[in-house]
Amino acid sequence: MNRVRALSCPACGGAVAAPLASRKVRCAYCGRAHYCVGGDFLPALVVPPRLGEADLRASAAEMMGRLVAPRDLSRRALLLNRRRLYLPFYLLTGKRGGVLETGRERVVSERDFLSPWQRIGAMSGDPDLQAVARPRRPSVVVEEDSRVVLGDFRYFYPAVSLHAWDFSDADVRETVLGALDSAEPADLSKLSGTGEVVDANIPLETVLEKGVESQASSTGELKILAVEATLVYVPVALLTFRYGSQIFQMVREEVSGRWLSGTLPFRRDWAVLAGSVLVGLMGLLTGQFLQGMVRALAPDFDAPGRGAAAWPALAVILGILGVLVAAGLDLAWAFIRTPFLVRITGTGIRVEAAADVPPSPLNPVRRVIWTILKSGFGPDRAPRWLE
Repeated sequence: MNRVRALSCPACGGAVAAPLASRKVRCAYCGRAHYCVGGDFLPALVVPPRLGEADLRASAAEMMGRLVAPRDLSRRALLLNRRRLYLPFYLLTGKRGGVLETGRERVVSERDFLSPWQRIGAMSGDPDLQAVARPRRPSVVVEEDSRVVLGDFRYFYPAVSLHAWDFSDADVRETVLGALDSAEPADLSKLSGTGEVVDANIPLETVLEKGVESQASSTGELKILAVEATLVYVPVALLTFRYGSQIFQMVREEVSGRWLSGTLPFRRDWAVLAGSVLVGLMGLLTGQFLQGMVRALAPDFDAPGRGAAAWPALAVILGILGVLVAAGLDLAWAFIRTPFLVRITGTGIRVEAAADVPPSPLNPVRRVIWTILKSGFGPDRAPRWLE
C-alpha cells in the first residue's frame, strides 16, 4: 500500500495529491510538475470492470441452468447478498539479462582424399592405400560460444491470501495481463464507494525474496537487472444465494466474466437414477450368471459320483458372486445416499461428495460372506483380495 499521505509543492507550498499510479504529480495551484522520490511509494492500478449487472445476472442464470444442478434452481434461488471486492495483486516488471554461455558437441569424421587411381589400387589389395582409405575414428569437437541476453519479464503474484475465496492467481493471471492497457490509477476513496477494497497482507519483500530471486537463481547466468513493482486491484463479484435450506456462494471475476469458484446444489434425481440403474443391472447380471452356471454344472449333478464334487465349486462361485453383488449394491447405495454438490472452478465444474458415505446396511452381510469364503479357502489358501 502507498504510505505517502500528504505532499506540498516546493514552489508555491500548495497541497499536492498523493501519487497513485506514477511518481509524476502536478501542482493544482501553480501547475508545475514534480517527481515523488519517496522510497515507500508503490504505484497502484485498478482494472475497471467491463461487465454490468444484466450480464452478471444472465451469467449466473446460465450457470444455475446446468444439467447437474436442480431443474428449478435458476427460478427459485434467492440472491441474499452481492458484493464487489477489489483484490490486490503484485505486478513485477523489469529487465533480465546477462552473459549466457552456450556450447554444442559435434561429431567429426575425417578421411583422406584419394584419387580414382588410388581408390582402384586400394580395391585391388594395396595395403598402404587401404590403410589411407580406411576412415578414421570419429572425434567429438565441442564448440563453445557466449552471447549477451537482455529482455523484459513480467511476474504476477497475489498480494493477499486467496484461500478464503477458493481460487488461485493462475485463474486470473492471463485476464489481468491482457487488460493492463485499460488499467486506471487506483483511487482507494473512490473504489471504496463502489466495493470493498481488500488490504494486501503479503509483504512485497516476501514476494521479491521468494518470487523474483528464486526465478533469477533458476535461470543460471541470467540476472534480474531491474524490478518495478505495481499493485493491481482486480474487481471480483461475490454472490450469495439461498435455495431452500441451502446457502451457496459463487465468485466471478468482473473483467472477462469468468467464474472462479463457488458451489451449487446437485440434482439428486441423477444420483438416484444412477443408483437404480446400477441395482437393476446387478440383478440382471446376477440372474444371467446363475442361469449360465446352472446349465454348466447340470451334467455334473446328473452324473453318478460327480454331484458331491460339484457342490463345493458351486458354493465358491456363489460366494464370489455374493461379494461382487454386495460391492455393486454398495456402489448403488453410495450414489443414492451420499450428499453431492457441484464445485465451480476456474476451468469448469465438477461433482464431488459433500460428506462421507453413510454406512451401508449390507456391511454385516458382506462380513459374513467374507468370513465364509475365508474359512472355505483356509488360512493358507485365502486370496489377497479377501484380506
